[in-house]
Amino acid sequence: SPCLEAQKANGSSILLAKASFNSGSVAPGFACHLALSFNCSIGELSSFENGVSCELPAGLEHVELRIASSFISSEQALVNLKRELEPFTVQTLRAEARNAWSQLLSTITPYAPEAQLRTFYSCLYRCFIYPLTMHEFDASGAMRHWSPYDGEVHSGPLYTDNCFWDTHRTLYPLFSILIPDRLAEMLEGYLNAAREG
Repeated sequence: SPCLEAQKANGSSILLAKASFNSGSVAPGFACHLALSFNCSIGELSSFENGVSCELPAGLEHVELRIASSFISSEQALVNLKRELEPFTVQTLRAEARNAWSQLLSTITPYAPEAQLRTFYSCLYRCFIYPLTMHEFDASGAMRHWSPYDGEVHSGPLYTDNCFWDTHRTLYPLFSILIPDRLAEMLEGYLNAAREG
């Protein structure tokens, strides 16, 4: 089967895509499901090697595209699109992201010269980038995830993309002080990975 598939859904302004590229070491059925919502109608779809294109109406000066993803299913990608993106403007999403980062980065208030503060906050920002979440919230708000270990959908959190080289000595003690509730969720996610693998 192709590594990238696409189809129109919910009228003519939403495109559903499924990418199954991977480098191995995941359970069969691995895919990233995408829901792409355009602010205009979508015309003809064309597939080519590892890609898809779609026609948009001629003469458009502005196209707004919202993309939601899911490792669970196309239906879940639509749920994520409706909950996380559709009710908001780009400006609202930008402001929410700025506020979320400001809240995280303000957990520590160091007193130092400007150059050292810039370095400190740059490093603190990088601390919070990983690990990545692999869990999603279904239409009822329940946390679920697709497991790359057994190919099943399970309840609860799952985290990925963290190097365990020395984070147990440095990053996780910091998380235990700054974001203890989130750290507890991460650890539960790692336990889920062990149970499923």
